Amino acid sequence: MEISKARKRRRQIDEKEQLVSPGCCHDPKRVRYQGDQVGHAALQNEPWNTLAHIGIGLETFKEYGEDAYMYNKSLEERFMALNFLQSQPEITLASWYEFTSLLVFMHRRLKLDFRSLCLTVNLLERFLACTAPIKTTDLNRVGATCFNIAYKLVEKKQFSIWNCLKLFDDTFTKKEMNQLERVIICRLFFELSAPTIDDFLEHFTLQRVASQKKPVAVQQTKEAIALTAARGIAALSLTHHHEFYTYAPSMMALCCLKVATNFYPSGKPINVDPAEYPDHVMEECVGKIIALISSRQSFLHMLLPAVFSRRTAEERETSASQKEPEGGEAETSRQEQGSDPLEMAQGSGLSIYHQGRHRQYKDKQDYAVSVAKEK
Repeated sequence: MEISKARKRRRQIDEKEQLVSPGCCHDPKRVRYQGDQVGHAALQNEPWNTLAHIGIGLETFKEYGEDAYMYNKSLEERFMALNFLQSQPEITLASWYEFTSLLVFMHRRLKLDFRSLCLTVNLLERFLACTAPIKTTDLNRVGATCFNIAYKLVEKKQFSIWNCLKLFDDTFTKKEMNQLERVIICRLFFELSAPTIDDFLEHFTLQRVASQKKPVAVQQTKEAIALTAARGIAALSLTHHHEFYTYAPSMMALCCLKVATNFYPSGKPINVDPAEYPDHVMEECVGKIIALISSRQSFLHMLLPAVFSRRTAEERETSASQKEPEGGEAETSRQEQGSDPLEMAQGSGLSIYHQGRHRQYKDKQDYAVSVAKEK
């Protein structure tokens, strides 16, 4: 009798383990060796790994995944912001890079969902594309407000985000943000939710997992790592709008996954319609992504250190010779010297956003650390 109970208990534990992706189990003793210690570490408490409950999600995907994909695909071009920088002469490529880099690392520090990051940038781009030119010093206020909107739409965590938003502008009041929020929502005609790169990244990954006859734990782990790496690459592309604004989110997602699988091979390629995803366009996009990664590997290492290893000395010397985007004040070598994600995102300080203010960057950095600890 006791033996049958023990066997029944063992089966229940095994069934629970099958629903949890390897590397995401809360009990490390239950995680079996998968032969990939780097990937194993990359999934531990990783907020950008959404394959943690693959057993449940896969069944839902098989039933509704294709319909959801077709719906998002039909809407993606409608929510694309083309080169809004043409209508915003005061926002330089360097200021856009510096602000969006800070945004990316703030999301990582707060352990937020990757979709909220994509939606924040989408709201910001669409608003800037349809509004009168703003000053560079106002970019952080508009961006912080878009951050707040996206957070309320996507995140399920309940904590006060106001202290975090103050990092973008310490003179910004709640009343001013509420007013600006109403302006943004009205200007976008209340169309806030939009198909993003993240929607298609997850779709293509689940499509590849579902195509396997019997998905095994090792393969699921590889898929989870490749998806996490692709999200890091996509985050980097968001900081370079001028290079990728012509590509739809689905195209960007496909190309980011293609590049990510070069780092972490994860099975058979993704099957797509060549009419929707022409080979020459994909090759062009992939080439741009690879070129961007080669010059910004320190960005990816600090963003996802368990996924992207630190560069060699030769790679550092090569990337040091790369030029910043036209109109940029910062140098690549300066970006690589930062030892903290926020320090790297901000460059040497907050001069672009807080000129003439008495608070220095060190105060901002210490404040960010205290906010993360409070959370």
